[in-house]
Amino acid sequence: TMINILSLKHTFYQRDNNCCRIMTNLIDNPYLDQLIQVYPKEGFTHCLRNEGSKKHYSFWIQDIILRNRINNTAKKNVANIWFNFAEFILSKDYIDCLSESTKVNLKEMEINISFYKFEKGDWVSPHIDNSDKILTQIFYFNDFWSRDWGGYFNLLGSKHVHDVHFSVPPLVTFSVLIFRTDCSWHMVTPVTDISKASRLSVQIEFIK
Repeated sequence: TMINILSLKHTFYQRDNNCCRIMTNLIDNPYLDQLIQVYPKEGFTHCLRNEGSKKHYSFWIQDIILRNRINNTAKKNVANIWFNFAEFILSKDYIDCLSESTKVNLKEMEINISFYKFEKGDWVSPHIDNSDKILTQIFYFNDFWSRDWGGYFNLLGSKHVHDVHFSVPPLVTFSVLIFRTDCSWHMVTPVTDISKASRLSVQIEFIK
């Protein structure tokens, strides 16, 4: 299989105030190498919000699945293996396994799957997710990333940027699960001007 279901099943999740868990090595080789090699280069839309009371951000996005349906406009930019990846995420086996592991019933949820690309200066401010987003899973696709480049996922204890519980670099070995609660504050630190690569990830959202 493309994703190591056995590893996912044996991961223990404790629901606590952190509301977030890190997993490692979920995608099996050689699929991982293939996915990295054909991560899309075209078709992204820039999203920017730097004022108002809601979260602020700058990043590039390309949807592959919207509300459980293939985004047909992505087909010209996205390699077939990525649609195989999306199909596996949407499969009963994966949904059942993730539901069992997280103790969250995901079987009636709608699913969005999107590519996210962060370039120099891109970031996401501290926030908690909207109430309809029950669970988010993020896979990272950089095979090298320097700490000096920024772009870390930070789990926070509050809305304050320095209240960091832990940080995750966007490396292929990591996947992050975020449970939506009123205390699940998180952010992406700004990608610095000395970064020599784009920060690449795929985000899966389970929507009520």
